[in-house]
Amino acid sequence: MKCPICGQKLRQSKKNPDKLLCDNCRKGYWRKDLEDDYEDDYEDYYRPRSRKTSKRRKKKSGVLKIVLIAVAVLVVLGIIWAIIGRGDDSASINDNPQTQESNPETDTAEDDGVINFDGTGYNVTYVRHETGTDYEGNPCLYYYYTFTNNGEENTSSAVAAYVQCFQNGSQRETTISTDNIDEINNYMMEVQPGSSIEVCEVFSLSDTSDVTIEVSDLISLSDSKDTQTITLE
Repeated sequence: MKCPICGQKLRQSKKNPDKLLCDNCRKGYWRKDLEDDYEDDYEDYYRPRSRKTSKRRKKKSGVLKIVLIAVAVLVVLGIIWAIIGRGDDSASINDNPQTQESNPETDTAEDDGVINFDGTGYNVTYVRHETGTDYEGNPCLYYYYTFTNNGEENTSSAVAAYVQCFQNGSQRETTISTDNIDEINNYMMEVQPGSSIEVCEVFSLSDTSDVTIEVSDLISLSDSKDTQTITLE
């Protein structure tokens, strides 16, 4: 049986055989609900939709590869220009010793402890967070943020930003929610240049201790990132 949203084949939950899970959409479904929906009109609805969905997925996969290659090229070019720029700045400072004086009040920017990360052609800004349970009843964290496309081409949070969650020193995996939350679906939604969208990612939790959120470029040769600590209790 396939996912009614993306068409990807669903897998059976290990803890509950009556639940089917979609790893692509990060959603769970009751087997009985899907069987009732498709039973009456299988030939006219399910099979044609499955073929169309397959074509769309193949097309989307090709576009995603092109986007990833383009992002990698832009990152490499950015690093090259940064190296050239630093060389020019260094020569300029040596020629003008007076410019070496710095102002401590303006040189150091204070970190407010909240995610506000300017990545390569995008920005991720923390909005809010909630705790709840995933499809298996385990505790999870709903992390909401605004994704803004500052580049020149359409892009999405899924192919640009890398959001990680850590607890007790270990990375927490993303999990699937059975709640119908639009922001979760926005994770793979493409955004036009200059536009923003609110996104939610769901992470599993081991307990109620503090978690650390890190945001960086999905593809990057630098260590640039932003960090936020969240107290759950």
